[in-house]
Amino acid sequence: MNTITLSHFFCYIADILLIIVVIGKNPTARTNQFCALLIMTFSVWSLCYGLANMAHSSQEALFFFNTGAIGWSIFPVAAVWFYLSLTNKDAILKHKSAPYISMLFPAFFLLLQWTGNLSNAVSYTYWGWTDLWSHSIYSYLYLTYVVTAIVICIYAVIQYGRHAQTHGQRKQARLLLISGSIAGVLGIGTGVLYQLLDRPYIPQVSDVLVMVWAIGIVYTISRYNLMSITPATMANQILSIMNEAIVLLDHNGKILYANRAANSLHRSELKNVQFHSIVKDHARAVELLQETTQKGTGRPRELTYLSIDGSDIPVLVSASAVQEPGHSIAGFVVSATDITEHKRAAEEIEQSHKMMYKSHHDAVDTIAKIMDMRDPYTGSHQSRVAGLAIAIAREMNLSEEQADNLRMAATVHDIGKINIAADILNKPGALNKPEFEIIKSHAQGGYDIVQGLDLPCTIARAILQHHERLDGSGYPFGLKKAEILLEAKILAVADVIEAMVSHRCYRPALSISKALEEITQNRDRLYEGAVVDACVNLFREKKFSFA
Repeated sequence: MNTITLSHFFCYIADILLIIVVIGKNPTARTNQFCALLIMTFSVWSLCYGLANMAHSSQEALFFFNTGAIGWSIFPVAAVWFYLSLTNKDAILKHKSAPYISMLFPAFFLLLQWTGNLSNAVSYTYWGWTDLWSHSIYSYLYLTYVVTAIVICIYAVIQYGRHAQTHGQRKQARLLLISGSIAGVLGIGTGVLYQLLDRPYIPQVSDVLVMVWAIGIVYTISRYNLMSITPATMANQILSIMNEAIVLLDHNGKILYANRAANSLHRSELKNVQFHSIVKDHARAVELLQETTQKGTGRPRELTYLSIDGSDIPVLVSASAVQEPGHSIAGFVVSATDITEHKRAAEEIEQSHKMMYKSHHDAVDTIAKIMDMRDPYTGSHQSRVAGLAIAIAREMNLSEEQADNLRMAATVHDIGKINIAADILNKPGALNKPEFEIIKSHAQGGYDIVQGLDLPCTIARAILQHHERLDGSGYPFGLKKAEILLEAKILAVADVIEAMVSHRCYRPALSISKALEEITQNRDRLYEGAVVDACVNLFREKKFSFA
């Protein structure tokens, strides 16, 4: 076995190892598949040439040479496929007809070889290409075929390097060009040496290409991870590790793909199942897809999925339409998030709020009953003030939480009077200065009582400030305008109105008109203008009464 034969078999083994490396990285990646195909053409070439050199007759050598022609006929097309895929210029290869049309070229030259019209005479010499080129037009056609393919590959790599976004991509392009150039120079040099020396002391062109070009390609794409990372494989991997349940539907709503989270959620394989069948309310599933068809996206909504064991799974679902070039709907992407724990937590929080709400009201109602037992007039006054205060709050479009806090504050706003002697509270005549100072202390006293309870802070502050006035003439601190809490401003107006229209031990009840006149005349001086307007509107337009 001579040097030529050994080099052929050595390169054949190298080819097989390179194919294993490429496919082992990622067998589903398009770039890997084209790379493996390209190297496979080299392996067929090398193996058959080695066997031809060991043949016992010219007919046997011709058989192996013709078989090897499969490799060198296909390799130019395989090279183009690989380089276009590697440089992201493979749009033309995505057309179904492209592979079939491009395979016409290898088929043509293979047919020429097998019918004896191309290079059969090479089997009788160490290097017979020079004579053949001068006598056969088909050989020139093959040469044109190879050169054209190489030019396409070089152009794709150069463009890839020019438009590279990263240093790694630019370095990759340079390595591809360098390895290809070395292979070309060595291939041409080998041919020249064959002609000059007429001795098979160095490997033939095919072996040089394999040793330099193929190894250079595999190293380059391995170095920059193009064999192990592709958009398709990464997208599939990302979908598989997501906690969000993703399903892809066709335009009829049939599930084409479900990620791990979706299958796990339903505890079954969802592929080829109709989407509406996994939703408890079928009509809502249909509504989601119809809205997505019309608008391109479906607003997030809560649905109930059904697992294979029949249990309900609350999920937050959103959808997006996949549109084809003609704006027709090709399918849908539906994502769902399991909100079972979220709903359970929300229900627990809501239950906790209800219990806290009840405890707050129980505490306030208990205090109000104590005050009512001690001073029925004050108890009735607080209840009536609370009714008007809530009505004003709603007329001003305050939130339900603010209105409820205001109701609790109003219900016990005079609780501080529990510390004041009954003879002062019920004195028929005018109060002297010391007595009035005692009366004024009820605001602070009420605050001190309520702040010790687990109630919203605005309740105690509203009680403390309900006798403050905008001009600073109120008590206990003489606060002005923005310093006074809104709830306290509402409580102040409701307190004044109820006090004026109620009978007192030192004067008879006044009319509602007189009470409204009081707050209207002092609008924006003593009382908040918006509160006054709301209160007046309640009585004059909406016929509010204390009944």
